[in-house]
Amino acid sequence: MASSHKLVSLFLFLWSVNARDDGVEPVAHHARLLINRLYVFGDSNVDPGNTMKVVDPNTKHITKVGLTADFPPYGIDFDKKSTATGRFTNGKTAADCLGFLGSQSSVPLAYTNFLDDTRTSILSITGINYASSGCGILPYTKPPMVECSNLQKQIDFFNLTVNQDLSPTLGKPSALKSYLSDAVFFISIGVNDFVFTYPTVYPKDPEEFAFFLIRELRNQIGRLFQIGARRFIVNNIAPLGCLPGMRNKATGRCNEEVNEPLVPYNNRLAALLKNLMSDYDAEFFLADSHSLFNQMIWYPGQYGFMNVKDPCCGEDYHGQSVCLPGSTPCSNRDEYLFFDGEHVTQAANFAFAHLCINRTICN
Repeated sequence: MASSHKLVSLFLFLWSVNARDDGVEPVAHHARLLINRLYVFGDSNVDPGNTMKVVDPNTKHITKVGLTADFPPYGIDFDKKSTATGRFTNGKTAADCLGFLGSQSSVPLAYTNFLDDTRTSILSITGINYASSGCGILPYTKPPMVECSNLQKQIDFFNLTVNQDLSPTLGKPSALKSYLSDAVFFISIGVNDFVFTYPTVYPKDPEEFAFFLIRELRNQIGRLFQIGARRFIVNNIAPLGCLPGMRNKATGRCNEEVNEPLVPYNNRLAALLKNLMSDYDAEFFLADSHSLFNQMIWYPGQYGFMNVKDPCCGEDYHGQSVCLPGSTPCSNRDEYLFFDGEHVTQAANFAFAHLCINRTICN
């Protein structure tokens, strides 16, 4: 399985050296994050295939189809069957890896699969993933002509799960409260707001845009808290200008015009989580994907990567580097940071999960 050779020494490098030339101070060691159950909200970086079947929030019926990755070579390393699952990577997403490395060693169930009447008892489910490719924090963020579920709708689905499935099964409110407080809520979203919505904002004020994003994110986190969530991991946004499809075409370098507007949002997100720690009786962990992503690009060999610029599977399709149905990806996928022009490989996702659980990047 991809990324197996990276399970030993990844976290020994990050922030462990005495002298650094990037200005980042070493982070103290903390107790490992315990993940029993994982509820996931996000975009294509963590979508387990939900957007292949968009669900009506009121009837819970599948009504439309959105972005899809339900064809090989996507999913080629997910299991021994090499079956495409709708994930925009060669195997497991970051959310899958967090669940897989948790106490139950099981990936969270896709919400659209959870709706199947043949599902097992809720008590045996180790988590549910509501992520939806293409959508974002803001209600109107989405690609043109594509259906997806924004963060608000994803939390609507979770609320339905609690009211219609968890509450009747667990019975007493105290049992439900205990069940939810013991779970981890992973939020990895915001990329599409900068890809699809920010370019339409005029004037483009990154501070003001970040303010609107954080305000909406705070409202939605507040909803999860009211429902019963007490442990949160919230991902910041990696430097999008370093994605293969976003790099400067002339120089091949990271596009700083794309990266710079992310700074106010990431700074405000860190401040928000600190404030929420004071306002709510809950735990909040910032997953610093931005720093990790930069480290992988600056020191690729420390993660076993040989290529951090090109996609493993990258045919040009309307100006984007994507995997086309039936195309052949690179054979050394463990050595690539990117699987397609916008999404990382399973190897990178496992690196994120290990470093998060070990509290190297999640604090």
